[in-house]
Order: sequence, then structure tokens, then C-alpha cells
Amino acid sequence: MTLPKVFVDIVAKHPHKVAFYFEDDIWSFQRVDEYSNRVANFFLSEGYQRGDCVALLLESRPEYICLWLGLSKIGVKAALINTNLTGDSLVHSIEVAGSKAVVFGSDFENALKDIQPKIVNLKKYQFNENVWLSPPLFDDAKDLRTCLKEAAMDAVTEHIAKGNLKDHILYIYTSGTTGLPKAAVITNVRYMVMAVGLNKMVAVQNNDCIYDSLPLYHTAGGIVGTGQALLCGGTVAIRKKFSATNFWKDCVKYRCTIAQYIGETCRYLLAADDKNVVKHNVRAMFGNGLKA
Repeated sequence: MTLPKVFVDIVAKHPHKVAFYFEDDIWSFQRVDEYSNRVANFFLSEGYQRGDCVALLLESRPEYICLWLGLSKIGVKAALINTNLTGDSLVHSIEVAGSKAVVFGSDFENALKDIQPKIVNLKKYQFNENVWLSPPLFDDAKDLRTCLKEAAMDAVTEHIAKGNLKDHILYIYTSGTTGLPKAAVITNVRYMVMAVGLNKMVAVQNNDCIYDSLPLYHTAGGIVGTGQALLCGGTVAIRKKFSATNFWKDCVKYRCTIAQYIGETCRYLLAADDKNVVKHNVRAMFGNGLKA
């Protein structure tokens, strides 16, 4: 049983349940499945094969999850690039994973332009974060939003069936504070152990909504957080970037009952003067790195 197979089974059980909240947008499990199918079929049409790798340089949003999920359905790995990287660190992170292509948000166009001489042989797919604007296409990049609209939504059942627990699905990087970032291999089984293990430890219920304001290129936000939806059938509210002033407002807006933290997040929240604190229904928070 692989992550894509578990997810497809969850979709069949409750296709119309909310998987992700994002800003004012709502993503049902069926919508996530259909979008990730478009991703899978498009990249198959582009010639990508099981074992290939595609780098993702994109802000946190539901499409980010759908992109690597769709790639995993056809056995293609995704390298989740830290969006703060530039220059040699960015080049290294793309190359060390053996990436054949990079999917990048239009906000990161300049970061890629700066390293263009070193990635000339890399296929480029530009994803415009603002759906209402036409992206200023970068060199030979394809407009991924347009490509996915035209891609088929058909399930890639045969490809999913070929997967196994030891398949690499993601590369997640260390911070690079001591040298260049290092890529940690995330297999199906490793992802599942982390996400499902946390689910049982925190006793997450089917009707819980989890607030995830952490970066989706890191383990906490991208595996432990979003895994509550993909593997456990829960609902997750995603935010582009952590904001102490909007934390409780979001928890009220999405009726969150559980929230994630990392490091000193809790201290920032205690220091923030926010009248919405008394209105939320968060009963628990989970994370790591909090000092005594």
C-alpha cells in the first residue's frame, strides 16, 4: 500500500469532504484527486518516467501538494526546494536530486534568472500564483497552469499499482546552516510512518480541522501536516506564511480544532495582542523545537 493508493481509497470514501482550506478557496478530496491526475497525465505526456525527479520551487498552496502527489502517482520524485534559497545553494539543491525539470512560481523567476547559465539544460514549467494574471514566461518555460487545464483528469491506476513502499517520493532538504543543503530521502513508508504516527499520538478525530501555517517544503508542514489529509482523511487549513497576527483569525475562520507549531511559534503567539484568541476552538497544538 503506497501513499497514492491510500489517498485514492480515501477519495472514494468521501469525495466531497474538505481536504484543504486555502485563503477563500476550498479543495475537496475529489478536487485534489482530479488536479493531481491532471499533473500525472501531463508529465506522462512530457515523457517523464518512473524514477525521474522534478524540483518544486513554489509557495505553500494546495496546488503545491497536488503537484508532488500527481508526480508520485506515476513514480516521479519531487525535490521540495526551500523557497529562500538563491545562487549556488539553489543550484546545488536542484542538481543533487538529479532533477530533470523545475516547476517554479512566478515569484521566483528572478532567482532562476540569476542561475540561468547553470540550468540551461533543465526543463522549466512556470506556475503563476495569481490565476488572474498572465505569467511573464521565463525563457523556454511552459505555462503550467494552461498545460494542466488541458490535461486529462483520467486516473492513472496502472501507474499507481506499480508503486511500492520503498519508492522515493520526495526529497526534503536540511537548512544548509553548516554547508550546502542536504537532501533527505522520503519513501512511501517513511512518509506514512511520520504522518500516521502523529495522527495516533495526537488522537486526531475525523471531524478535526488542522491549521498548518508551516512551509510545505519542510517535514513538519509538508509531511506531518498535509499527511493528515492525504493519509488520514482529515481537513487541513494551509497558509502561505506563518503570521502571528493572523494565526487565531485563521483558526476561527476555518473552525480549526488542532494547530501546528515549530520552534518559538507558541511564544510569538503569546506575545501577540489578539482578541481572536478567546474565540477559537483549538484544543491542541503539536510540533517540536519549543524551549522550556
